[in-house]
Amino acid sequence: MILTYYVWRFMTIPLIYWLFIGLEESTVLRDSLATFIPENYSVQDVITDDAMFTAWDLNNRNPRFFSKWYQENEQTKDFNNDLPLLDMIWTSASTPYYFKPAVVQGDVYTAGTYVAKSPAFFAYLYANDKGHVAGQNIRVVSIGSTSEEPEIITHNMGLLEWVKRLTSLASAVKMHTMNYMLDYILRTNDH
Repeated sequence: MILTYYVWRFMTIPLIYWLFIGLEESTVLRDSLATFIPENYSVQDVITDDAMFTAWDLNNRNPRFFSKWYQENEQTKDFNNDLPLLDMIWTSASTPYYFKPAVVQGDVYTAGTYVAKSPAFFAYLYANDKGHVAGQNIRVVSIGSTSEEPEIITHNMGLLEWVKRLTSLASAVKMHTMNYMLDYILRTNDH
C-alpha cells in the first residue's frame, strides 16, 4: 500500500503534469522567434545556400527537411515545403521537453532532434549530397551538443536500473553512432 502511494504521488502525478499541463504552447516559441525573423521571409531569403532545418511531421510520420534545395526540388502533395522561414524554424525548434507540438496549416510538427540526433552529421550529408561540396572542402562546427560520459555497467546491477538503461539507450546510441560516423568521414578527408 505504501509503495502504491509512493508511485502515485511521486512518479505518476509529476508525469501527468509534465504530459498534460507543464508544457508551454508552442505559439509562445513562435511569437519569440517572430521578434527577429520577419513573417514574410522565405527560406530563399537566407543568405547561405546550405541552411537546413529538420522537423518531424507527426501526422505523416515522416522527417521533414526544410532548405532552399528541398523547397525547389521536393514538391509532393503531403509535404508543404513552401512554409515561411519563421514556420520552418518554429517547427524545427518545438522540442517536446518544453513545448507542445507546432501546428502549421493542419500539420503537426515536433523538433528536428527526432530526425537528426546528430545535426552536424546531417549538415555534412546535406552539404555533400545536395550542395555538391566535396568532402575535403567541408568543415563542421557543432555548437551546443554534448558528449556524455559513459556510465559503467556493473555485474550486480538491479532490474530497475537495467530497464532505465535500456529505455534511455536508443536515442544516445543513434546520436553517438552518427557522431562517430561523421568523425570517421572527416578523418578520411584529412580533417
